[in-house]
Amino acid sequence: MAGRLGEAVRSGATLSEALAALPRVPEEHVAYVRIGEATGRIDILLGRIIARLDARRQMRQELLSRAAYPIAIFLVASIVLPIPLLILGSTGTYLATVLSSIGPLALIALLIGKGRALVPPGSPARPGIERALLGAPGLGRVLGDASLGRSLVCLGTLLEAGAPLSESLDLSARVSGWETLRADLRSVDARIRSGRTLSEALASCHAFHERQGVIARIATGEKAGRLDEALLRVGQDLEERAFTKTIAAVRILPFLLLPLVGAFILFAGLKVLSGAYGGL
Repeated sequence: MAGRLGEAVRSGATLSEALAALPRVPEEHVAYVRIGEATGRIDILLGRIIARLDARRQMRQELLSRAAYPIAIFLVASIVLPIPLLILGSTGTYLATVLSSIGPLALIALLIGKGRALVPPGSPARPGIERALLGAPGLGRVLGDASLGRSLVCLGTLLEAGAPLSESLDLSARVSGWETLRADLRSVDARIRSGRTLSEALASCHAFHERQGVIARIATGEKAGRLDEALLRVGQDLEERAFTKTIAAVRILPFLLLPLVGAFILFAGLKVLSGAYGGL
């Protein structure tokens, strides 16, 4: 990647143009570099990109390390506990029990890892799926906090670098990752043009109806003349809150599922036994 980047720059492309031509470079990173080139603050924005990448890498590592033990316990229990079904000669029931136990976690992992490929942007089914996920008790709050946090950090970073508010709002809406939230955030620019402040415009968004504390902090930053700093702090806090809740859920969820798995295995075992004795 570095070789292709250097070759493009030597051929006359700007750094942002060279980055945009590379695969898997996030749109927000390309925009940061483009704004940095225009404002002469590319060093600051490159530092922001590096800091964000480091933070995300650390979060992924912590999530994997915290999730490894409870998930391993759940998988072992799901595979070992039904073994009496094999002893009773019911291989099909054993496999069905294991798959039904592990299936939900596998589905969650698949949606997290390949959700964008399975339901790409623009898909007719995507808005409905997004509304269902964002409206789900508990889960929707975590997903919303993570997405809005990412957008507010992006907005604060661009404003700090001197980017125009309209352009910054458009990009921060695009990096939210959810079409429903993107449409909500894009309506902010029109409200600002009608005379509202940023905090007032955000308060009218459905996504912020239950996050009035966030709006209050942004309004305080506006009054103090430190809007960019307020957006960065609020966005980072939302992301950290979502991450903390995710860690807690990942650690607890397998243990909450174990009793259900045990009950299902007991039911399957009793069914096999009743069939065996019934045939005598």
